[in-house]
Amino acid sequence: MSLSANIKRLRLDKNLTQEQLATKLGVSAQAVSKWETSETYPDGALLVPLANELEVSLDELFGNDSVTMADISGKIMKLIHNTEATEHFN
Repeated sequence: MSLSANIKRLRLDKNLTQEQLATKLGVSAQAVSKWETSETYPDGALLVPLANELEVSLDELFGNDSVTMADISGKIMKLIHNTEATEHFN
């Protein structure tokens, strides 16, 4: 499952609206909507707070069943590099 699908599934599992999750993370509801539709991705600095709010590990957030630290780091770095600076913290 993709990161965007995981965010949506985990948010719904916690009975949170996009607005509620956005408020907890200090971003707009539109940002959460864009994450869930793969239009943009969360800023790298938000990944740990996002996982914490959804009460999951980064592995679960990314849908990793069996990974190494290098795998996780690589995915996080790819997300950071692929996110336009103007899209950070939206």
